[in-house]
Formats: sequence, structure tokens, C-alpha cells
Amino acid sequence: MFGPTGSLQTEAYLDSGALMSIFDQTLAEALGIPLIHARTQRFIVGDGRFIHGRIVTLPLQIGPLRFRASLAFSSELKVGFNLLGRREFFEQFDEVVFQEKRRQVVLRYREASSP
Repeated sequence: MFGPTGSLQTEAYLDSGALMSIFDQTLAEALGIPLIHARTQRFIVGDGRFIHGRIVTLPLQIGPLRFRASLAFSSELKVGFNLLGRREFFEQFDEVVFQEKRRQVVLRYREASSP
């Protein structure tokens, strides 16, 4: 992901049950992303709790594909990992295939998005 002060590489679980992507707020701080004026939204997480996040749009890169996406950053995300949700992520690919037996996710790029 890319921010005003540079970029960083991070990991996130691809969550087909989540609409929005939510990342730990420390990543926004590391990238110099000011969250003070970002829109606040409440989210329900897997254990039924509600958390608050601040939404910003920024560039992401997955493999050779770079695109802009709206992400929520939250200091209340206490699950130990970041989440990539469906909105603005899944639509970047022709196919998103969960291969349970191999414990893999296969992302097939759209022809127009390929390098």
C-alpha cells in the first residue's frame, strides 16, 4: 500500500464474507495517512462486536496490478491480522478461487489489467 510518506508491504487475509477491507491503524500512521478528517464508519466483525474505522482511498498493489481502493483503518481491530474485503478488491480480477485442499487463493487477472 502507498501513502504520503512512502509505501509498505503487509499481509492481509482475503475475507469473502467482508464487504470492506479493514487494516490496523498503525499502518496508516506508518504511511503518514492523516485520519483525522477521514469518514468514520461502524463495522461488525466476525465475533459480533462493533468497531469504528476511518475510511480513506489509497493505491494498493497486488502482484503487478496497482489500483485505488477505499480502506478502513481501525485501532479496534484486535484479531491479529488485516482483512481484504470484496468491495473494490474482487472486482479487479476475473476470478478469485479459494482452493481449500491446497490452502491457497488464486487470483486471475482481467486481460485489460495484465501488465
